[in-house]
Order: sequence, then C-alpha cells, then structure tokens
Amino acid sequence: MPMVNGDEFQKFVTDLGMWGPFALVGYVIAAHVVAPLAGTPAAIVGAAIYGVPLTVLYIFTGGMISSVINFYISRKLGRQWVVKLAGEKTMKKIDKFVVVAGVPLLVASRLLGFSLFDVVSYAFGLTKMSFKKYYTITVSCSAIAAVIWIFIFKNLDVTSTNGVMIWIGSVALAALIFGGISAYFVRKHSSISTTEK
Repeated sequence: MPMVNGDEFQKFVTDLGMWGPFALVGYVIAAHVVAPLAGTPAAIVGAAIYGVPLTVLYIFTGGMISSVINFYISRKLGRQWVVKLAGEKTMKKIDKFVVVAGVPLLVASRLLGFSLFDVVSYAFGLTKMSFKKYYTITVSCSAIAAVIWIFIFKNLDVTSTNGVMIWIGSVALAALIFGGISAYFVRKHSSISTTEK
C-alpha cells in the first residue's frame, strides 16, 4: 500500500472505486491494532475524497471493529501479544490506564481520546470489566463523538492547508483535554492508594 499521507495513497483509494471506503476502514483497523501506524493521515485523505461526514462514518466503523480486536487480544492472548503488536512504549501507556480504568475514564476516552483509541481498547481488555459493558460504552460514546465531529466539521475543506491544520489541531485539542482528565484519574488513584497504606 502506498504512503498513506501522500497523493499516491489518495490516488490508490480513488482508483479502488467502490472498494475505496473498505481500504480506509481496513487502514483504520490496522492503525489501531498495530500501534506504530497513524490514523490521522488516512482520515484527511478520506475526507478529501468522500467528505467529512462519510469519512467519520468510515473511521467510526473501523474503530468499532478494532476495539473488539484489541480488547480480545488483551483479554485472551495477554500482555505479551499486546507488546508484540503495540510495542513497549505503548504498553507503558496501557499499564497507566489499567490502574485507573473504570466507566468514567472509558466514557471520557471515547468522547475525547481519539488519539489513544487503540491504547484504551487494549487497556480495558486487561481489566475485569465485562465485554458487554465495555462495548456498550465504546459504541454509544464513540457515536456521540462522531455525530458532534460531523456537525462541527461537515463543511471543512480538508484539501486546503488551513482545513488540515484545523482538523489536526482539533484532534490535538481533544487529546490535550483527555490528557488532563486522565491525569486527574491517575492523581485521584494515587491519593487513594496512599491513604489506604
């Protein structure tokens, strides 16, 4: 597959015709399961070809599939497979989430944590949360985030430099807010652990 962030990838997807959306969904799944791949460039290429609303739908679809795969890799195959697929660096992030994992963090991650979607999916597979609860929250909160994203950016021109910067800046802002929420949960957990000692 050609470089995902270049004109070559856009041509590749366009040339696939009706199969182009499947290539985007497949790339999103691969980017979530194999951590070194980045999903944002594919989202920008997709938005340039299909527009923001359809691209968000494709990203949502890929995310829902990858969230099941990642959860079950963690739950059934364990840490060693997560390390193989996501790498040691990502595993350290996952371990931080596992310690403070709970419904509020999962809700926040699915509403704002787009850039850590894969990390969160792997992390919750290592917890005792039931798959049903995990997936219900994942689907419902991710759907809310997708609708909001479509509403805000439906007319964004991602073929322009400004449009791309707005898209990337928005993802970064959401990640920053989610980072603050995550840090709050980590601090709260640390203070509870210290008190219990």
